[in-house]
Amino acid sequence: MMGETDIIDKFQKGDNATFKYLFDLYFHPLSFIAGNLLRKYNEPTDDFVLFAFTQLFMNRMKIDTEAHIKAFLIFTVTNKCKNFIRDKKRTRSVHARYAQLSENCYDPMSPGFNKQQAFIAIEKSMEDLPPQARKVAELFYFQGMSIGRIAKTLKLKPTSVRQTNSRAVKKLRQEVKSADIN
Repeated sequence: MMGETDIIDKFQKGDNATFKYLFDLYFHPLSFIAGNLLRKYNEPTDDFVLFAFTQLFMNRMKIDTEAHIKAFLIFTVTNKCKNFIRDKKRTRSVHARYAQLSENCYDPMSPGFNKQQAFIAIEKSMEDLPPQARKVAELFYFQGMSIGRIAKTLKLKPTSVRQTNSRAVKKLRQEVKSADIN
C-alpha cells in the first residue's frame, strides 16, 4: 500500500497505475451519488463519473491531497448532474414555449395541420420581425429565458419585454397566416 505522498506524487506525474487505483477506489461511490441525483431521469451515470475523472486528470497538478481528490470528484460529479438536470428542465420549458408559440399562431385542431410545417413557417417569419422583437422572442421561446432575465440581458423594463413579446406574437400570427399551412 502506498502512502498519501507517494500517491499524490505519482498521480501528478500521470502514473497510470495510480490513476487506475483512484478510479477503482472512487468509481462506484461516485456512480452511486450520480445515480441518486439522476434517479428520476433514468440517465446512465457512467458519463458523469468519467467526466469527473477526466477533469481530475486534467487538473492533477493542482491536487495536493487525497482528500482534495475525493472532494474534487464529488464536487465535479454533483455539479455535472445538477447542470444536466437544469438543462433538461430548460429544454422541456423551451419545447413547451415553442408549442405555445405554435398554438398562438395556428389552430392545431384544424384539418391538415402539420406541426413541422408550422415550425418552419414560424422560424421563417421570425426572420421578418424587427431586431428587438426577434431577440425577445428568441430568448423567450427558444432559450427559455424568463421575462425578468430578458429585461436584464437587454437592459429593458419587464413591461417593455412583455409588450415586445406580445407584439412579436401578433406579427408572427399575421405572417404565418399568410403562409397558409392550415
